[in-house]
Amino acid sequence: MRKHILWSLFVAVLLISFPGKGFGEGFILGFKGGLVFPGTMTVSVEDYYEYDIDTEMGWMVGVKGDGMLGERFSMGFFLQRAGIKGEDMSGEAAVTTIGGTLKGHFGNPDGVKFRPALAIGYQMISHEDFNEDTQGLDVGAILEVAIPTSKTAAVDVELGFISQPVGGNDDFDLTFAPILYLNVGYEFVL
Repeated sequence: MRKHILWSLFVAVLLISFPGKGFGEGFILGFKGGLVFPGTMTVSVEDYYEYDIDTEMGWMVGVKGDGMLGERFSMGFFLQRAGIKGEDMSGEAAVTTIGGTLKGHFGNPDGVKFRPALAIGYQMISHEDFNEDTQGLDVGAILEVAIPTSKTAAVDVELGFISQPVGGNDDFDLTFAPILYLNVGYEFVL
């Protein structure tokens, strides 16, 4: 059931993101990879106890798409996966997020562009010690800097954060304040 909801959300965000005739000015497709910086995750088991897990440096990869709604505004989707290891965890946790973005576009139309963005997504965290994966809400912010390499391609540097203000599974709640990441990627204008 959960997979059907995830695929429905993905298809809806994808359809909204692609510009239709008269809907947008173009479509940007990008791929990225980078680092997730250390942070702290909080595990709460009902009213019994709560403890923090300090995370170490991890990795992140992802794909994004942005449909231009105007000259300086886009709406898009993203899918990313990160590997995060806690200091007291036996293995690495996989954090998978799918969601949407709202971005402003500033800078020289033919040069360097700055894109501040708000990101909201559905987040799943799996680990070998969990009886079931956790599900949560990702709320993030992004600042992209696109450096053109041609008229239809650019190097994309992305500084942002992921968070999970609410989430968990039947056994415990898992939340965390913003955790910074830095990605570098390449994007194409279709």
